Amino acid sequence: MANRWILSGVVLAWIFSAAAGAQDRGSIQLRPDDFKVAGLVEGMPSARVLALLGAPKSVAGSGDFRDKESKLVSWRYRDLTVLLGSSDEVRGVWISGPSLATKRGLRVGDSRERVGQLYGIPAAGDEKMVEYADPNEQLHVIRVVLKRGRVETIFVGWILD
Repeated sequence: MANRWILSGVVLAWIFSAAAGAQDRGSIQLRPDDFKVAGLVEGMPSARVLALLGAPKSVAGSGDFRDKESKLVSWRYRDLTVLLGSSDEVRGVWISGPSLATKRGLRVGDSRERVGQLYGIPAAGDEKMVEYADPNEQLHVIRVVLKRGRVETIFVGWILD
């Protein structure tokens, strides 16, 4: 009889630990390191971006809807677009090709299943997009755009509100 209670306790402990492990995998929180891509970090001045990546292939600018006097600038590189805010610092990046990966190893072309393995359950999403938010800043995200179940582009940075 005592052996049955011990066995029952061991089985219950195993079930609870397995459930806790599954819950941990389901809610993998973003960390500050997750927002680093290709040596770039948010807030990095544009001069340091130039020193690290060289001159961009192209440059585009648009007005900042929050401040009519400011511009938002995008620098395009191979497989990467660097978004510079009105303060001339990195605010985010778009990964558009497989030569670059996120800190956790996600690349353009990976499956939706791989996204889930690396990042867990998204804060928002549907069949075309999944988004993971910084637990401290809901507008600080990793957004994965999907096409036919595969990663098409990855945004890492701040969403403008």
